[in-house]
Parts: sequence; C-alpha cells; structure tokens
Amino acid sequence: MNDRMFDSPVFVKSENSLIQEIACLEDALEFLYEWPKHKRGPIYDTALRARQRAFDSDYPLTSAQSAFSGFARSAKSSRT
Repeated sequence: MNDRMFDSPVFVKSENSLIQEIACLEDALEFLYEWPKHKRGPIYDTALRARQRAFDSDYPLTSAQSAFSGFARSAKSSRT
C-alpha cells in the first residue's frame, strides 16, 4: 500500500460542483492547486504547507489529511 494514501478518503465538492474523492497526498495537491486563487487564504496555505511537509519529510500523514479536511470544511466543499 502506498504510504502517502490517507486512512480514509476525503470527499470534496469542486468549484464546478463535482464530488471528488481525495485519497492521497497527490490528490490533495491537485485539488489545492485547482482551487481559485481569489478564494485562497490562511487555511488554504496551512493545508498546502502540511501536504508539502508530509510529502517531503517525516511530517505525519494524518496531520496533512486533517489540515486538508479542515480546509475543505472551511471552504464548505467537504462532503461526509
């Protein structure tokens, strides 16, 4: 199993209202990069940094997933 896979996927709604399954660090990065620049802010930045740290170092994957989930909830794009 890929060690960059989340324990459980995060389901998010994109700007075009499609539901996406975010199952790993790469999925999270792609979603974050596609997020509109005018809607980015401190929570977005935190999620992006956490994702990058988890990819580049020993930063816990669960922390990166939590940061991404927090961003999705704050952007009202999270689906549970």
